[in-house]
Amino acid sequence: MKSSVSDTGIVRNCSGYDVEIIAEGNEADLDQFISQIKIIEEPICVESIKIESGTYDGKWKYFEIQRGNPDEELGERLDAALTYLVRIDYNSRRSVKIGEQMLDKQDQMLANQDYQISLQKVTNQEIQEMRSDLKDSIHTKYQFIEQRLH
Repeated sequence: MKSSVSDTGIVRNCSGYDVEIIAEGNEADLDQFISQIKIIEEPICVESIKIESGTYDGKWKYFEIQRGNPDEELGERLDAALTYLVRIDYNSRRSVKIGEQMLDKQDQMLANQDYQISLQKVTNQEIQEMRSDLKDSIHTKYQFIEQRLH
């Protein structure tokens, strides 16, 4: 996240999943900064923000990330990565299952469509036979009428 030119300070991880941010700047920039860190989008979920006002010291020249012990930081990142990999695996398996269900439904629909087509063919054949029978019958009756008139 890009902060405004007048925002300076630090961000660091605390115990648990808490994060401490100390920011300095003018009030309007800090208000904008606070609205920007209210994030609820994976993997970040800011549940609450505690704001303490203080005096501007000009202690920092830029916004700095203070990292903890490299081993602890690595462990936390690996734990987070494992959590995301497990979630990805679950969602992938779920997607495959849904895809398989959709293919089963599609197969059922195709079988129904084939059945409807076969019924349609039978119906068309019956209509053609009826037309032929009707045509023959009308032709025969027409010939009979014609013979009687002559």
